[in-house]
Amino acid sequence: MLFRGVLQIGGVAMAYIPSDALEYIIENSKVGLWIDPMHDGAFALVCKMPEGVIKALYLGAECSFLLSVVQVESLSIMCLGLRIQDEPDNPFTVIGCSPSDHLASVKEILGLRATRLHCLNELNHPVLSAWCSLDAATAQGALDRLRSENLTPVIAGEPSDVFRISELALRRFQKHIYRSDKEGELPAEMTAAIPLAMEIWEPGEVFEVSPTARGGPFRIDDDDEGNKLERQVYLSIDAIYPGRTYHRPEVRATNKELIDVLGFDRGSICLVESKSLSVLTVDPHRSSQRRASNVRKDVLKAMKQLRGALTRIRSGSQICDVYGRPIMIADHQDLLAHAIVLLSEMYFFLDWELIAREVASASESERHKALFHVMDFIELSHIVNQCKDADDFNQWMIQRWAWVKTEGTAYGRIIQLPPTLGVK
Repeated sequence: MLFRGVLQIGGVAMAYIPSDALEYIIENSKVGLWIDPMHDGAFALVCKMPEGVIKALYLGAECSFLLSVVQVESLSIMCLGLRIQDEPDNPFTVIGCSPSDHLASVKEILGLRATRLHCLNELNHPVLSAWCSLDAATAQGALDRLRSENLTPVIAGEPSDVFRISELALRRFQKHIYRSDKEGELPAEMTAAIPLAMEIWEPGEVFEVSPTARGGPFRIDDDDEGNKLERQVYLSIDAIYPGRTYHRPEVRATNKELIDVLGFDRGSICLVESKSLSVLTVDPHRSSQRRASNVRKDVLKAMKQLRGALTRIRSGSQICDVYGRPIMIADHQDLLAHAIVLLSEMYFFLDWELIAREVASASESERHKALFHVMDFIELSHIVNQCKDADDFNQWMIQRWAWVKTEGTAYGRIIQLPPTLGVK
């Protein structure tokens, strides 16, 4: 369990703390958009998404609040979304079904033409908040149409039915928000995309402390993006291998870095080479093709670095931490190993089938004796959050690796029923 601290400026906490009802949902969700009541009676939009997208918001990326009522099996379901123009060609969009008891809060936000936005990253750090002004004409149009809708509660019935209905509603919502201009009629009764003008709050600092690890300060405007991701990954892996996780361990003979993060116990080894997609120090208007090319190069480089680190470990090379203290891995020649290429964000526009073949090929090496994985920080942190120990972690990772090999694509996530359904 990590204990989170928030820097206070002028006696006022500069970070969002979710309500008890929402905290559990956030902890068990990879991404999501919700509405949460604030202490002053107002309502806020709360969004969990990759930190790279949040950085784009911090830099001034355009943002829109999406709202739709879709018909599913004679039911009227309200869906919400947030679109961030983090790149010109393929902006990031997060969507979700909203229970009918949120209708009043959505109407209030539309009527006031104002709300606040709180953004949380993969570790549930409250890294960015903003005052939001809604475009008046679009908000009023959406409010007028919403007043005539008779919404059906989505949180009702058996969990399997709720999950199925929610999935159908979200698919219809997706067909609208990702439609081309040639696709004709919209699969929704009412839809609005309301531009948001934002006044970003001064970023705060977040610290993490556990019995065996600590990290921070973490700030959204830290331009050492690669090192920051490594430190975040270190905290996640230490939750699985408490007290036996190392950031940037070295090979004693060369004094060179072995790998970004190493964790192990008596049953397994985990190596992580992280690659952060820079946001703060690059052209925000770079093309999708260039971005995809950069991610592809990062994956290939990380695979090579992981193979090299495994060779060192399997051969018995002396390894030490950054202070020169020896790291002893029992049964280093044969211990089950997971070699993870960790991206700051899975990028859809890659040849993930080719990457899956490379993952499968690397995993067949008798020399390295490891299962290779390519995933993003959202996936890793979610898996860690579901595991009580390294044995659980191994089972999740083996399951994920088997899925990648069977399906022939490295672009995928382990699916779990939403926590709103009461499934842990």
